Amino acid sequence: LKPAPQQSPSRAQLTSLSPASRSVGMVLLCAALFQVLLLLVAGDASEPSCSGPIDNCRSTRCCQAQGHQCFVKDQFWASCKPDCTPGINPYDPPEYQQPWSCEILSPVRYDGTTIASDFVPPAGSVVAQ
Repeated sequence: LKPAPQQSPSRAQLTSLSPASRSVGMVLLCAALFQVLLLLVAGDASEPSCSGPIDNCRSTRCCQAQGHQCFVKDQFWASCKPDCTPGINPYDPPEYQQPWSCEILSPVRYDGTTIASDFVPPAGSVVAQ
C-alpha cells in the first residue's frame, strides 16, 4: 500500500489562521532557517576538522584515522599515515618523489583548545600584545 501524498495547506486554510498564529509560524520558520545557515557557514563545531587519508594535514595537524599521525613531506605537504620512513617513498607518483622529512606535526593544545603552533594573531589584537 502506498501512503497518501501529503497535501499542502490551501490558501484559504492559511489565510484563516489568526495573525498571531501566522506570526509565530514565521518566527519558527526564520529560526529554523537561521540554524541551517549557521551550520552551512560555520560547520559543526562539536567535532574538530581533522584531515583524512588523502588530505594535506599541514594546517589541521590532526588525523581522522585512529593511529595515524601528520607526517611532513616538505614545506608544502604533510599527510596522515600510520608511520613514515625519511627519504623518497617509492609508492609516491614519479612527479612527487621528493624526500619525506617525517617530522610529526602534532596539534598544540591550549586550555583544551587545539591551535596550530605557527598561529600568528592579527596585528593589534589583544593576543598579539
